[in-house]
Amino acid sequence: MDREIKFRGMLRGGTWVYGGVVKTVQNSYCILSGEIYHIELGKDTKNLMQFNAVKYKTVGQYIELKDKNSREIYEGDIAEVECECGYKDKMPVEWGYNGFKLKQYISHRYPSGELEFNHTERVEVIGNIYENPELLK
Repeated sequence: MDREIKFRGMLRGGTWVYGGVVKTVQNSYCILSGEIYHIELGKDTKNLMQFNAVKYKTVGQYIELKDKNSREIYEGDIAEVECECGYKDKMPVEWGYNGFKLKQYISHRYPSGELEFNHTERVEVIGNIYENPELLK
């Protein structure tokens, strides 16, 4: 598999962790991060992994694109997008009909209300909807 599939989620203390996502039987989410540890106990070897319980609403997938500053873009990020005319707008990254989209709320420049990721050299991540919701006002 050539795709890079990873997620991020926020711990209760506000720190972000990155890795794979696991949904538990209690419908909570954990991010599998760090390394697998091999511990030898006599004749037995145990494999231990680090799970981080995160706030489930903050789990977002890496969309396999980077912004103009080479910063990874995740679902839930807020991006500032500059069109060819120089106009800038702030939009959250969301899952759309055919994949990840920039959801447009403010102006009427994009009739569909969504903008596909075509030119990431015009996209800059400036925050996220969890820590910086005021950016969308």
